[in-house]
Amino acid sequence: MLQQNHLFRYVRQALALADWVSLKIDSVNETVWRSINRPFPTLKLSEIIVSSDFDGFIATETMLLDEVNTDDNDIFELTDFLYKIQPDMAYLAVPTRPMAEKNQRSPDADKLNHIFQSVNARVDRVELLAGYEGDAMASSGDFIEDMLAITAVHPMREEQVYYLLEKTASDRSLLEKLLNEGLLCKVDYNGKTFYMRSFENIE
Repeated sequence: MLQQNHLFRYVRQALALADWVSLKIDSVNETVWRSINRPFPTLKLSEIIVSSDFDGFIATETMLLDEVNTDDNDIFELTDFLYKIQPDMAYLAVPTRPMAEKNQRSPDADKLNHIFQSVNARVDRVELLAGYEGDAMASSGDFIEDMLAITAVHPMREEQVYYLLEKTASDRSLLEKLLNEGLLCKVDYNGKTFYMRSFENIE
């Protein structure tokens, strides 16, 4: 145990020298964390996620697995932790490749949007990693390219989509085309309509 504590101190000291640190936080619940990350038996989550004086750029990444770490209590605890550390960027990810367990799956679009909105209500910068985001992170003038790029990292409210249509001088038929081809999906949250990338169809 003394050797392990020494190792923790060494890792924290090393990370303090970095400008940019990414933290993998799939759950702040010990049992859930163990089921997802399968750590070495003597490791304890409470000894790993402690406050630090790091003043560089901190990013966090959370892999969301349906019915594993996505119920309301899991998300509340995660959001509470993220709120306390206020990372410079909090990434919420879904599996886009085959997983170790065959019964594991991504949350559906409605649940994913609910999680994103819940975290985004308390954490300043949140992005959703639901697949390849393409090359266009700002408006390129191409509506389809922009929509697939933007919705790959976060849901878009309906009025934002209409603004993008107007900005790129595009017809609403292009939006319908993306929906019909299964590249986008439309979900409702708190009385508002959002468009999201349909990550189930990403190869």
